[in-house]
Amino acid sequence: MEYLSDLWRKAERQDLELFEYEQYYQLPSDLVNDHFGKCSPELLQNYRNFIISEDAEKATEVMQCYTDIREYEKAAFWQDMSLKLEKYNKSIYEAVLQPVMQNENLVNVNRDTPLKVLRTFVGREDVFGIEAPSLRNGRDTDQQLLPLTEKQIADHLLGKVTIDTYVQRPNETVKFIVFDVDVSRKVLLLINQKSSEFHSYLEKAFRKADEIIRILHKSGLEGYCEFSGFRGFHVWIFLSEWMPTRYANMLWDIVESEISEDDDLTIECFPNKTRLKAGKFGQKIKLPFGVHVKSGDRSYFLDLEGSRVTDINTFIDGIAKNSPGAIKKVIAVHSGKKEERHPASLDMDIEMFGEVDNSIREVLERCSLMRYLCQRAARTGYLCHFERQSILYVFGHLGEKGKEFVHQVMSFTLNYQYNITEKFIRKCPEKPISCLKLRDQYKKITAEIGCSCNFKRAKNCYPSPVLHAISLTDNAAEEITVPTCRNISREKEREIVEEINIHKKAQELASRILELKKQKRGIDRLIRNTESELEKLFDQDGIDSLEVELGVLTRRKRDDGYEWLIEI
Repeated sequence: MEYLSDLWRKAERQDLELFEYEQYYQLPSDLVNDHFGKCSPELLQNYRNFIISEDAEKATEVMQCYTDIREYEKAAFWQDMSLKLEKYNKSIYEAVLQPVMQNENLVNVNRDTPLKVLRTFVGREDVFGIEAPSLRNGRDTDQQLLPLTEKQIADHLLGKVTIDTYVQRPNETVKFIVFDVDVSRKVLLLINQKSSEFHSYLEKAFRKADEIIRILHKSGLEGYCEFSGFRGFHVWIFLSEWMPTRYANMLWDIVESEISEDDDLTIECFPNKTRLKAGKFGQKIKLPFGVHVKSGDRSYFLDLEGSRVTDINTFIDGIAKNSPGAIKKVIAVHSGKKEERHPASLDMDIEMFGEVDNSIREVLERCSLMRYLCQRAARTGYLCHFERQSILYVFGHLGEKGKEFVHQVMSFTLNYQYNITEKFIRKCPEKPISCLKLRDQYKKITAEIGCSCNFKRAKNCYPSPVLHAISLTDNAAEEITVPTCRNISREKEREIVEEINIHKKAQELASRILELKKQKRGIDRLIRNTESELEKLFDQDGIDSLEVELGVLTRRKRDDGYEWLIEI
């Protein structure tokens, strides 16, 4: 039908184009009848819109056109079609796409929103991109080789800039998966992007995104739909921790095998199956809630009812994050294999190291890579040169206790010598090793055992396992090397420690509140006792006011007692 109707349209045979539509929907048609001559371009356009994306509203528009030319039998058919579609699907698509045609520039944000966006939607931490329109009517990205800040994300949310995040870490892990459903470029070349026909293709893209979400939900996974701001929708799957990209690719193979093909749409997976090359950053995707630099429209998420999300903070707080184990289970079910077991290296046991300093224990418990390397030394009696260095470049910066622990771990190895270990400790670099370098050096290990530490970002400070210890140590600035990216004063280092050490600061403030409340209870008790004595004096003389040096002391009756005032 689509092929033949397009053929008659190009031949400017409106009657035969209408015949193809009516024959397809099994309406009574007769080429001899004269009503083809009364066929309006509006009727044909409504048919074209309906076959792109079938919904109740478009069926009603076709019905109205038949009513106008007094084809009441066919109008009745389309009225029934409209009712059936409305009953089958309450047509959330109208609610979904209503804001698409509007350029709304404001979103509800507050001081907490940038940090929540940073922790939820930002992929690789050490680089991001700023979008700009290209001369070829597309989009260019200016790479920024530094971490994103909350200030830059705030500018993105306010529409001042449009920021891209790179999906994969260098160790080929991701913390979210995105299925990108777009109207194909072939369609974009043929139709006006402001037309109702393009609107119909957008509805079609949403239906496909909704189909993907239903497939995920059937497997026990949660997906969230986002309008991209231009020609399609993103389906986001959020993960509770970083996961190897190969599992994301396997999940995409499963989803792709279950969705129907459509030449009018293109569907892409982030991450794709292209391996990251050295020095390259891979795929990037626009951060949500920003303005599309080509269309000028803002992207937004849709809730379960298909309405636009306006309360960003509440939405982010309610996001369900899927565990990598759940993803692997879905893959195992579809492949007919048993669910993959976690390797023994994920063991949380650190009792083999005996009593250790709290700062060391904190690093071992929270950094899976450091725990893995130290456990490996204890269990196998062997560490290669780079593994020894990694342990030294973290624990060697935790003061004297940390250096003693380096000796303890090395003593598990068969070729341990105290003097050689001490020599390396004395040559320890000035600053601790960064998480970025560790992931780059241990790509496969960190991808499997997880590398999901979440540090508070501070200016001039880079992520390192050492930061786990800082959150517990009162004199961190003196005993622990702060991982700063340049030489700064000792006073500035203390400021960074205080900024990072949010737990300690919160504890201090909470203790202060408790102390003030205790003082307040004591003061309130003294005030009540003093007021009781005043009441006795006033009752004895039967008065409600008395002149004193400060003015006129007056008491007024209230429901729960008296109110005391000094009137000057």
